[in-house]
Amino acid sequence: MATAMVASSALQQLATSLKRSASQEHMATSTHDFVATVGELMPFFAHLGPVLGVAKVEFSHKLQTLQAAAARHPTLADVVAHDRAAGAAAAKNSPTRNLHRLVAAIQFIQLLLERLMASPQVTLHEAASHAYDATLAPFHTALIRGVVRAGMLTLPSRAHFIAELGETEESAAPRCGEVVASCSAIAGSVSKLLAGIEFPVSDVWFWPSG
Repeated sequence: MATAMVASSALQQLATSLKRSASQEHMATSTHDFVATVGELMPFFAHLGPVLGVAKVEFSHKLQTLQAAAARHPTLADVVAHDRAAGAAAAKNSPTRNLHRLVAAIQFIQLLLERLMASPQVTLHEAASHAYDATLAPFHTALIRGVVRAGMLTLPSRAHFIAELGETEESAAPRCGEVVASCSAIAGSVSKLLAGIEFPVSDVWFWPSG
């Protein structure tokens, strides 16, 4: 999978760094490196049809917020600590809130690929719906959830999606497995930084969320 092969290598590097530093008092993982690596996953959303393709634009904006913060706060721990101290960790468009939303995006990709590769009979709609309900839906209003779920009825077929990624059923499984494992490690490690912060539901009335 062209997208996944690039993402897998970068994700594995970041996952190793995150796992190594997550147990330390001060996480050493570079904010810039996190942005660059997660940016590799953004093209993934473009293969999921218009309704989730819009998510690519929104998540890219959130990455830009973190990139701007990197000059002042070189590690993810610095980013979160600064926003916590300012009482702005959960504020709309704060770097920490955007980091939280990006973790949800990573988990969405993880769960979608995990479910899709569980069986050749699993459709893309089934896998995407499962992933959406578990990761992104909890932070969307009822109206947004309805729009996204309706839009997912137009998702491409499983075969088309896999072909778009430059893969076959046989070649996709091991590469998706690498991405799933790395996404899980990254999301788990970064989530520890966000422990104890209450993040609100989006206050916008239409997708994409904020």
